[in-house]
Amino acid sequence: MYNFFAKDFDLKRRKPWKAFIEFYESIMEGGLEFSGTILDAGCGNGRNMSIIGGNQNDFRIIGLDNSIELLKIIKNQRDELIRHGNNRLKTRKIEIILSDLIYLPFRKEIFDHIFAIAG
Repeated sequence: MYNFFAKDFDLKRRKPWKAFIEFYESIMEGGLEFSGTILDAGCGNGRNMSIIGGNQNDFRIIGLDNSIELLKIIKNQRDELIRHGNNRLKTRKIEIILSDLIYLPFRKEIFDHIFAIAG
């Protein structure tokens, strides 16, 4: 379904979700730091990936979604931002994987943190 609406979804939901920003900031204020491997389950167009990790670079984000069109948007936007000098994205290890949340293509206990925001 999201393959059909991917462009419209991206236009209307490009910025990180405000409730997620508030949640993330509150856990960061509590002293939690993210490192290792982080799963963004149901990542959509990747709008919340820019928030995850803040200014840290010692982690890897895996974005997983079942919409190939939304994952293409992540790749295209990331490549475009890097071309225009966003070095923070260049140093981040971001992988995108096409899959659904029912049959996850990962070994057990591979992730240090998992986010599933409206997924």
